[in-house]
Amino acid sequence: MKNILITIISAFFLLFNVKAQVVLDFNTHAPLAGDKINFIEIPYFEPGSGGKDMVWDFSKLTPLTKTVVSEQKTPGNDMLQKFNPKPNIQLTEDEKNLFFVLNNSVYEQVGATTDKYELVYNQPLRRMQYPFMYQDYFNGDFAGLAHYGNDYNIDIKGRYTVEADAYGILILPGNKIKNVIRVKQYTHSTQVSMCSITDVDTYKYTWYSYDERYPLISVISTEQRHSYGENKLIQEAYVNDKVYTCSSDNMLTTVDDKNHNQFNYNVYPNPFKNEINISYQLNSHFNVTVGVYDMLGKRIKDIVLNENQEQGIYSYTFNAGEAGLNPGMYFIKFQFDDKVLIEKIMHSR
Repeated sequence: MKNILITIISAFFLLFNVKAQVVLDFNTHAPLAGDKINFIEIPYFEPGSGGKDMVWDFSKLTPLTKTVVSEQKTPGNDMLQKFNPKPNIQLTEDEKNLFFVLNNSVYEQVGATTDKYELVYNQPLRRMQYPFMYQDYFNGDFAGLAHYGNDYNIDIKGRYTVEADAYGILILPGNKIKNVIRVKQYTHSTQVSMCSITDVDTYKYTWYSYDERYPLISVISTEQRHSYGENKLIQEAYVNDKVYTCSSDNMLTTVDDKNHNQFNYNVYPNPFKNEINISYQLNSHFNVTVGVYDMLGKRIKDIVLNENQEQGIYSYTFNAGEAGLNPGMYFIKFQFDDKVLIEKIMHSR
């Protein structure tokens, strides 16, 4: 039996947002069709115990090369016929499509599809209920059937527990966020096929702030225990690129309006696969420096270095292959005299 649905039950970096006594609310924290969020992989860490007035110091956090794009969509008509109840929101990431019923009180998963299987829950897996705040708690059972084409089926039954187990201050590189709530999600499932049984335990911890709809950080640990073969432990952690800020001697973090009255710039396409175009217009004379940096603030390449440039339009091309870049998140830093602007860019496969 493949490493089937384990990620279905554990993998999704979705939703919510938190409010000043931090409350997860449908209007401000539920996923919205059309949203697209980038989650940057970071080294796994133990989430620690729960409680109030916590201080989570992740100031030394360093990114890895993987970036997961989490996209919220409206399900197509073909998908509406597959599930009961019919889903009204779809989460797509890492070639998986997860389907949910979302209303002003609950957010429940009713199924999933990949190029290998189709999972239909006859008893949905509840992911969140609204409103939800510190010390709130709910649990329940879920069940479903996964179809692997005409080859075989896998019966799935399990139980979930969701608890807002902590709140406090979250410290990221160059960023300190107050009024943060942590949600702990635990799922246990038993997956039965004709020839094997797999038990899966997943712990997922997510941190939310009142002014960001989606998680700030997600930490996921999944243990698979097979009736045959070796057991497996999968551990991952991700940070929302909206709240990750570079902090380095050679990387300033001042962000300003790209359409300044004396200059403006454009970076496209973004995300990009190999080449990205960098252009800007100057309405007067400036000393200009433009460079590409990684998430730690290390300079990858100088596009323009300390040049005195007159009024006009300037265009350049940056080639990720020539620079030896791995897929992931990077920054372009523009400096016009003493004004610094930073644009996040994503290099995809």
